[in-house]
Amino acid sequence: AKNRPMRIDNGSFMELTQSDFLDEKYPTSHLINSLAYRSPRIKYKYNTETKQNEPDGYEPLSVVALPLQEGILRHKRTHTFGNEMWFGSEGNAGDDELVSLYRSHWNMTGMTDALSVWGEAFMSTGDSALYLYRDEDRICYKVFSYENGDVVTEKKDSEGRRIVVRMFTYEDKQAVEIYGAKTIQFWVKNGDTSQTTNKTISEDGYTLMEEREHGGSRCPAIYWRERDVVWGIGQSIIEHVESLLSDLSENNKYYAYQILFLTGGVMTLPPAGRMGKVIASKEKDGDAKILEPADASNTFTLDYEKNMDMLWETTGTVVIEPKELKAGENTGAFIRNLYWREVQWSTNKIAELRPAFNEIIRVFADLVGRIEGKTLEFGKLKMSYILEPFVPKNITEEITNICAAKNSGITSVQTATGEIPFNNPREYERIKQEEKEKAEMEAQKVSNVETNPIPQEANPLENIDNKAKS
Repeated sequence: AKNRPMRIDNGSFMELTQSDFLDEKYPTSHLINSLAYRSPRIKYKYNTETKQNEPDGYEPLSVVALPLQEGILRHKRTHTFGNEMWFGSEGNAGDDELVSLYRSHWNMTGMTDALSVWGEAFMSTGDSALYLYRDEDRICYKVFSYENGDVVTEKKDSEGRRIVVRMFTYEDKQAVEIYGAKTIQFWVKNGDTSQTTNKTISEDGYTLMEEREHGGSRCPAIYWRERDVVWGIGQSIIEHVESLLSDLSENNKYYAYQILFLTGGVMTLPPAGRMGKVIASKEKDGDAKILEPADASNTFTLDYEKNMDMLWETTGTVVIEPKELKAGENTGAFIRNLYWREVQWSTNKIAELRPAFNEIIRVFADLVGRIEGKTLEFGKLKMSYILEPFVPKNITEEITNICAAKNSGITSVQTATGEIPFNNPREYERIKQEEKEKAEMEAQKVSNVETNPIPQEANPLENIDNKAKS
């Protein structure tokens, strides 16, 4: 909350902690489970001595807690980070080779997965940090999030450069890591000074256990903070739907099954929540009949459906049953229109994330440059990126369109190979190598023919004695 921008209008709003967000995410912690929110009903037992009904515990309460937050989170994570990030050279021909190297390291690191995990963390807890580091000739990553036991934030050093601070538990003690532009510091609360040559102790009792240079030119951790979790705007709707379904479930305990009405003095009654309930009367004339169960009001259905529609609309969520789609009849444009809400939401989110993506790309380029021994070249690399919202695709249709564009001459082989999602980052170089080898084989065949011409067939009449003909 300390890092949250101040509101200008001084309006009414509610501050939530990251623990509150996790309570909303997991159904077992939902408000519907609180006895203060839904009070259980007292059970009564008839006392034959006092001829009075006396309290006898509580009826089990029907509670419906829905994991709708998890479902919305899954949608947003998949549609926003489900596609591979596309990189293109904006410089000269020399940059093309650097971009290929960059894409190779990006794929080897699994950065698509890294962005997905990082995105889920800040979408569900409000913030997270992605830490990139070098392990020999490979690039690795870690995601710091509140759900995994980290408290992270971003600061500025005395020179205005980014610093990411991570607080966590280390050997049952509070610890802090500070990721700066040049170094990474590791502090432990009341740390053992005998384990470090550095005897620096902060004013609040933290011991500097280690300080090392990370070798880069900028902070290797990228922090992002959200204004709210992805389901936040629809949280009140979810709570209303849970209350509505809980009331329906409680109602069903009494009226969903047939009720037998008896007269004639039968007094043995089963608990209200069991099937086949019996209601008895003290009338002497015996009789028995089945009471019609109560029908749920159509206002319940209207209430439920309208609230669920509003939940999907406000959170930009599209829910499609697989049975609603027919095989072979769904073009890419049709499917994209079906997921238009998700496309809108993810497009806006990707635009918001551009500053973080730019920083991730810069840090990654610095790491690739050090691994490949081309620090200066990658420092000057001109490269753009595109990340499109993910929607289910017809891969065959997409490849056909790419090939048609290439064959018609409106796009190059190099561009076309880069657009096909399952191609290797160096696919264009492979194609050129194959064409070169093919040309060399053809040239070798022609050379062999010229050097060793095929002998002509001998004339079968050449050795016949012509004297016999005279």
